[in-house]
Order: sequence, then structure tokens, then C-alpha cells
Amino acid sequence: MVKVEFLFWRECPSHEMCLQRLKRVLDSMKVEYNLKIIEVKTEEDAKKFKFPGSPTIRINGIDIQPESSKGPYGLSCRAYIIEGRVLPVPTEKYIEESIRRILKISDIK
Repeated sequence: MVKVEFLFWRECPSHEMCLQRLKRVLDSMKVEYNLKIIEVKTEEDAKKFKFPGSPTIRINGIDIQPESSKGPYGLSCRAYIIEGRVLPVPTEKYIEESIRRILKISDIK
């Protein structure tokens, strides 16, 4: 069972799209997962959850873009750098590739 955490700050407009993409990818990969959705409401929560911004996806406790997850932590929107572009939401391809990398799998049937 894959542990998936989706952390978001309600003021960030891109979290809903990101959650939809994450669910589509997980379902298409046919992987068994437990999705925990965490709303980060305060600066204290942000520090407690080591929240680098909204949206944040963690697979088995590992951020899908670890190089940008080290802080500072706080209530903000997050930017993902993918193929040289700055995006508010990771692409479905990036989410799937990240899941495969973290789980150390090349193919899920």
C-alpha cells in the first residue's frame, strides 16, 4: 500500500487541479494507495508539516520534488520547476515519473 499525502493551503488556487491530476495518475497506475488530504491552515501547521507551499505531494513520506521542499516553510503557493518551466501544478507525466522514481519501479501492472 502506497502512502500518499496531499498537503494544500486553501488560498492557493491550484490545489484542486493538482489533486485531480494526482488521483488520475494513481488510478491509471493501478497502484493501491492510501490518500491523506491535509489542509494546512496556519503558519504553525506549515512548520509542523514542513510545508514548502501549496500544493505538496509526498509519496511514502518523500516529496515528489525534494530539491524544492527544504523550506522555508509557510503558507504560500508552490512553484514546480519541470523541464525548465515554472509551473503552479506538476504535470501528470511528472507526477507519474516521480511516483515511479520514489517507489523504484519501472512498470506497474
